[in-house]
Amino acid sequence: MRKKREWRLIYSGKENAFFNMALDEALLILCQGKDVPPVLRLYQWDPEAVSIGYSQVIEKILDLRKCKEMNLDVVRRITGGRAVLHDNDLTYSVCSSKDHFDLLGESINETYRRVSQAFLKSLDLLEIKGEWEKKSYRDSCPTLSGFQKPCFSSSLRYEIKVHGRKLIGSAQRRYKDRFIQHGSIPLKTQNLDLLDLLPEMDQERKQMMKTRLERRAVSIQDLLSTDPDISQIVSAIKSGFSSFFSVDPTEVELSAQERKLTEKLIPKYRSEEWNFPR
Repeated sequence: MRKKREWRLIYSGKENAFFNMALDEALLILCQGKDVPPVLRLYQWDPEAVSIGYSQVIEKILDLRKCKEMNLDVVRRITGGRAVLHDNDLTYSVCSSKDHFDLLGESINETYRRVSQAFLKSLDLLEIKGEWEKKSYRDSCPTLSGFQKPCFSSSLRYEIKVHGRKLIGSAQRRYKDRFIQHGSIPLKTQNLDLLDLLPEMDQERKQMMKTRLERRAVSIQDLLSTDPDISQIVSAIKSGFSSFFSVDPTEVELSAQERKLTEKLIPKYRSEEWNFPR
């Protein structure tokens, strides 16, 4: 029997938005080298925050005045994709160097597909029958001219759906020698509503967006009809990845080098120059 390849699994619990994005970049930077295994990180957000895609224009996504009034942090990801409200969700990131592309995929789409397959196995262990999106689908809901809709209002190829409703949204940043893929898994009904943070629009359009978003997104709580147990979900994800990739994810703490680089990167993610470039 072929020996399982090693992976690192980090569950870093709840941290603020700037720490979370700084740590993901630190893991990406430090994943170089054949002897450095891929890393799967699972984490949550405290306090609640909104993350926006690398190329998004903030004025088309959020009303920053409303975010400030609600004490919500706003942070720009190094990956693409659309705005995501991190309230009651579990976020994942996968980082790897080119030395493991044979396992994780040589292209953006192939990596999306393989990571999605691992998550489908994880969901099976939770007795949730998911499927991946076979083609890109974008919400046709009318909005303000030039407005960019939230992440969970559309599905891209290989993102995970259950009963036709989106459960796991993902975004990826790929370089010649490494990549990072982020994703969000809603655990239960959010306390906050991302639509309340959008630029001003009339109530009819806002209600239309809200109705469509509710029809096209789903949470773990909706599917299990009970409050999700985070330890159970982390265990299922670990087992699903182990099974699909034939790897041995070892749960580890952050290294001193990872912590040091994260602290160095936090000011970047707190800065207006990064989050709100002009």
